[in-house]
Amino acid sequence: MKYVFYLLLMANVLFFLWEQNFGNAALERQKTSVKTIGQEPAERIVLIRELPSRPKTAAALAPPAAEKTAEPSANTQQAMLEPPAGQSPPPAVPESSPVPTCYQLGPFASEAEARVRLNALRSQSDDLEAEIKPVERVQGFLVLYPKAETPELVKADKTMLIERGIKEMWVIDRGALKGAISLGLFKKKEHAEAAQKTFQEKGIKAEIQPRTVASGTFGVLIRWRNSRESLDEILRKVGLPAELRGQEQTPCG
Repeated sequence: MKYVFYLLLMANVLFFLWEQNFGNAALERQKTSVKTIGQEPAERIVLIRELPSRPKTAAALAPPAAEKTAEPSANTQQAMLEPPAGQSPPPAVPESSPVPTCYQLGPFASEAEARVRLNALRSQSDDLEAEIKPVERVQGFLVLYPKAETPELVKADKTMLIERGIKEMWVIDRGALKGAISLGLFKKKEHAEAAQKTFQEKGIKAEIQPRTVASGTFGVLIRWRNSRESLDEILRKVGLPAELRGQEQTPCG
């Protein structure tokens, strides 16, 4: 029993000595390792804006050069102007002709006489445009209220005239003046103008229109695009008297 006690005592002493020597050394190594790890600097992330800037060269600052387009050659330009094969070129735009001036020749006693004059004129010039037309003569002057386009409007115009004290009137129901209202027929133009003034004083819009009737004679209407002097030369060649050479008409009808 005593020997067992001494063995245990010796074992404790040996363990204590080992702990003092080897345990402290291991602890120191562990502290040194931890300190070394703690002292290592952490890796730092560098931002793009913190990178050192590089100086820009003149080439980098210069604007990009424009792409140079090769100019078409003379043959290429000619090919562009010419129409494709098998396709005809566009027609040339004709120059505008001068506005014709109309002259009424005559009157001639019969249509046959007017035709003889017409054929003689055409033989002198290819540029002459002419036709035979019955000659009308003025037989009085009409004082008219302007024509309306529909029967309803004609009726309304007639009612208005009655309300303004006009009792003598008649509605024209045929011809070029259809829809107009006649307020009177006068032999002389000055009498028609006096009546027109009276109607206008009453607030009525009145117009004067010559009244024409067939005269039984015929004329030759010429549409001429050149000078009057050149036309007079043609008229002299066909032997047309000066009193039958006519006057300029406007509009050209």
